[in-house]
Amino acid sequence: MKNLRDWAGLVGGGVLIFSLFMPWISAGDFSEKAINITYGYVLLSFGIAACLIALIKIVIKNTSKIDLIYPILGVLSVLVLYFNYSDLARSAERIVNDFPFLTDFIHGFIGAGVYVGLIGCAVMIGSLFLRSE
Repeated sequence: MKNLRDWAGLVGGGVLIFSLFMPWISAGDFSEKAINITYGYVLLSFGIAACLIALIKIVIKNTSKIDLIYPILGVLSVLVLYFNYSDLARSAERIVNDFPFLTDFIHGFIGAGVYVGLIGCAVMIGSLFLRSE
């Protein structure tokens, strides 16, 4: 493992991609994945870009000077998540309001996919602090 930054970019991008297929909005048995949300494909492209760049750099064993690409993609992903958070909260409430007879039993909330996505972003941003050899 020559360059830990590339491995962090690969893992962070992979975790971000994985989180897109987890529930981001949950309300009882009803859930919605990020891939169905407006900015899901933007986050998917950021995750794929991070993974592809990391794979190319790992396979070629290239120690180029574009090591800031992973933190940049991580920060952009966090910004997309931040700006999309209010839409997610409104969608969770909308799901609950669509079923008024269940409002006493079901509460809409942000699902686990958002938090797993934030972990992936944190790994990509944290690659800034790893040493490149």
